[in-house]
Amino acid sequence: MATNTLRPTPYHNRLFGIARNRLPVYLTMFPIAAFFIVIHVWPLFYSLVLGLFNASPFGIKFIGIANYIEMFTDRIFYKVLKNTALYVLLNTIGVLVFSFIVAILFDQFKSNTIFSKFFRSLFFIPFIVSFTAISLIWVWFYEPKVGIFTYMLELVGLPRQTWLNDPKIALYCIVLMTIWQNVGFNMALFITGLQGIPSEMYEVADIDGASSFRKIFSITIPMLRNTIVFVVVTATIFSGKMFIPMFVMTKGGPIDSTNVLAFEIYRKGFESLRYGYAAGLSSVLFFLIAILAVIQMKITKAGEMY
Repeated sequence: MATNTLRPTPYHNRLFGIARNRLPVYLTMFPIAAFFIVIHVWPLFYSLVLGLFNASPFGIKFIGIANYIEMFTDRIFYKVLKNTALYVLLNTIGVLVFSFIVAILFDQFKSNTIFSKFFRSLFFIPFIVSFTAISLIWVWFYEPKVGIFTYMLELVGLPRQTWLNDPKIALYCIVLMTIWQNVGFNMALFITGLQGIPSEMYEVADIDGASSFRKIFSITIPMLRNTIVFVVVTATIFSGKMFIPMFVMTKGGPIDSTNVLAFEIYRKGFESLRYGYAAGLSSVLFFLIAILAVIQMKITKAGEMY
């Protein structure tokens, strides 16, 4: 009696060949994937789960969505959300506009002299300096009695301001500082993008008699679309998780006027020791930033179609 033996088909041979050829790639990617899962995916998953518990140093108890119910019925939460939205909007627009303008000005000279390199480095230095150190320096700038901004106001005959102690302008003071700190890095991105635009496009525009503003809006901005998207998305993410200036300069005050989601997470988690509630706030912050980033990319892609 004959026995049937399973023989590999050409299809199976091809699959085995592909797997054998790609095995080194998979082995190379495994440490990177494992690192990403441990550092990013697992903390996110753990934060989502922890938000369903009443967790503290004294114990942990499952409470379902009670943290989120408390969160969305808390008046302070909506004030914090408003401060975060305003900060993200102003900082993202400010970084985008000012870094683009500075890059355009540097690109006009197209010079590689020592002076050009010096001023480019001067704009870039704040980005590589410790954010804590910069925040401490700007606290002195905003000092109501002897700060540099108070001195400038007195030079032009304007009254002194309390700056960081004024609930009406404290958040705007922090926005100004963070824009200044980030302009240099994004300026470098725009300069790199500008150098990739063919000069022939501007030459044709000059022949047609196009003005400088016309060339910027018809050539420069469309050609820098990908760079603009990158700057907007990264600035949004950076602004959404901002913590250090609020901690160093104002401690979230005065009267919660500079309290944003990242700082509120710190207060609930490390001052009130409510780890579950802080994890819930972290989940809200993550989803808000993710939604904003997706919307921005969708809008940009829709613009590319036209």
